[in-house]
Amino acid sequence: MFTRRSTTRWPSPAMAVAFLALLAALCGTAVALPGRNTVDSGDIRNRQVKVKDIGRNAVTSPKIKTGAVGSADVKDGSLSGADINESTLGQVPSAATAGTANVANSLATGDFNAVTVPNPASTLTTVEASCDSGLKGISAGVQVQNPTDQFLIDIYPVDLDTWAARVDNDGIGGNVTMVIICGAVNNVTGP
Repeated sequence: MFTRRSTTRWPSPAMAVAFLALLAALCGTAVALPGRNTVDSGDIRNRQVKVKDIGRNAVTSPKIKTGAVGSADVKDGSLSGADINESTLGQVPSAATAGTANVANSLATGDFNAVTVPNPASTLTTVEASCDSGLKGISAGVQVQNPTDQFLIDIYPVDLDTWAARVDNDGIGGNVTMVIICGAVNNVTGP
């Protein structure tokens, strides 16, 4: 009598390994093996990363610890007004005395006087304006009738209550008006 042989074949060991690898891939299991371009903090010695090792724009604000960057770390002239918190700034040294000045007590009252004189063609004219008695000159200004032809050479205080200006005229002539602003000053301190 004859015996029948079984036709069932078992998979080879290579086929079994391949099947397990396929099963692992389909189940989503992944294993990261150290690659050639993989670096973690354990691979770096302290203070060994240099500027040339960091990519452009790789370090952003969220990656910097608060308070880690000081004024010595910032390039001079690289910050603008929008980068600065003004409330952290102190008083400008030359403004220290401005906080103690009492302008309201120094300037009691104010007034102005105006003087108009002719400025003929091709002529350099000097005009002066003075304050009323008891008032001192604080500032002054000049207005010309023909701005195209007349021009201010200079304006200056003559003394505590008088200012002067020189106006030249290269054209047809015109008037010059000088205005002096005066104030009653309790005290005047010279330089």
